[in-house]
Amino acid sequence: MLDPRLLTFLAIVEEESYTKAAVRLSMTQPGLSHQMKQLEEMYDVKLFHYENRRISLTEEGAVFRKYAEFLLYQEKMMKKELENLKKKRKKYYFGATLTLGEYTLAPHLKQFYDSFKEVEFSLMVDNTKVLLSHLQTGHLDFALIEGIVDKALYQVTLLKEVPFILVVGPEHRLSGRKEVSMEELLPETLLVREEGSGSRKVLETGLSTINFSIRGFERVIDIGNIGLLKKLTEQGAGISFMYKDAVLLELSSGRLKEISVKNLRMVREFNFVTQPGNLQNKEFKRFYRFLQSVLS
Repeated sequence: MLDPRLLTFLAIVEEESYTKAAVRLSMTQPGLSHQMKQLEEMYDVKLFHYENRRISLTEEGAVFRKYAEFLLYQEKMMKKELENLKKKRKKYYFGATLTLGEYTLAPHLKQFYDSFKEVEFSLMVDNTKVLLSHLQTGHLDFALIEGIVDKALYQVTLLKEVPFILVVGPEHRLSGRKEVSMEELLPETLLVREEGSGSRKVLETGLSTINFSIRGFERVIDIGNIGLLKKLTEQGAGISFMYKDAVLLELSSGRLKEISVKNLRMVREFNFVTQPGNLQNKEFKRFYRFLQSVLS
């Protein structure tokens, strides 16, 4: 069983307050403070800074948090594994980011389910930030994520690499061009995914490598739905960057046109992401091998 003092520590971190954490845990504040003092003495570290009646993690506290969250996750996985032993079918929860889930994975999803009929699955499709949060807390067993993931915090295994491209509508002024410069794009309206999405982070990172940013465009419109983003781009409402997997149908039918951007090449990984060590689980390994074989 997880040391209850670790749960107290994590509650303080999440609430950013001893008082709120004490209320949440139905503890007295002196009792909560005593537990933190015990942890600090046990590991010979200082976990929190106190300044202007606000608390924040020390460098040691940040490391402590990472491992406390990992231990909490492992305990949840142990409980889930024990529960699965009592059931006829094991159940796994997994997530996929929007482009990967709706376009890259969708054509293979039935085959995936049919290949593991002894298992029940629950699939969440959401943006990178949300999926990583659920993975960290143990609400997801694994996630299929496009774009950038901190490999120091998660076990990240490559599924495939996908180009991230510029697309415009067939009637757009640049539609007949094979290549443009970034300077030519700046007067345009940029249609882009919302904050927290993997696609937006990929674009921001790519532009920064050639000393540009999203803020340099004349107008920026955030859109949280890929289908709507493609439709508006088709209609000429603006230009957009997206994974090529998401627009294969539109490119083949001529409803969208791909244009190269001078000196800008963005290719990103689609990854199978778990908590550290979980790919050693033989079933996770089977899931990964199947997905890697059909997606690559």
